Amino acid sequence: MDAPFVRGSIIDEFGNKVYDDVIFTPFFQSDSVTLERGMDHSVKQNTLVAVWTDGRDLTSWYADAMQTDGYETLFIEEGYTLQISQLGICDDTGMHTEPKVEFKVTKVDYVSPGLAKLHKDHDADEGTKNWVKGICIAIGAVLALYGLLTRRYVLVIGGAALIVFGLFFSDCVVNWIAGKVRL
Repeated sequence: MDAPFVRGSIIDEFGNKVYDDVIFTPFFQSDSVTLERGMDHSVKQNTLVAVWTDGRDLTSWYADAMQTDGYETLFIEEGYTLQISQLGICDDTGMHTEPKVEFKVTKVDYVSPGLAKLHKDHDADEGTKNWVKGICIAIGAVLALYGLLTRRYVLVIGGAALIVFGLFFSDCVVNWIAGKVRL
């Protein structure tokens, strides 16, 4: 990705220099903007500005490994002015000074949380199903065994039914609980 840089000054809506002769990158938020060397740009939208370092020739700054020890951010709004003395594009071959640079705004599609397509965590569902299945089988086995020892065949039938329920219907129980409980 090409990175655009500006050398110049940032002036507030009252004419005060907020930054004088610095290297910065403005991140325009709503409309793409073309900046030209030697021209003042009146800001007409909210803009985040990354101020990289004190002003110096862009190619010299690039040759010095683009040091950003004093890096700062600034939020500017309509009424600010960008005084532009130098423009540059940095890519993998170096810094290239340009007479004009377009700062493109990339639109972001925001997703409403209610409209997001969420995917189930199948591993968590399997773990829960295994727990329900294991509990039903364990309780069913204890009931059936106790029913056999005490000769209460109703408990044997109930225990066997709980084992069958755990084996075949644990998915239904977990899905029902997941539908009722929203975490």
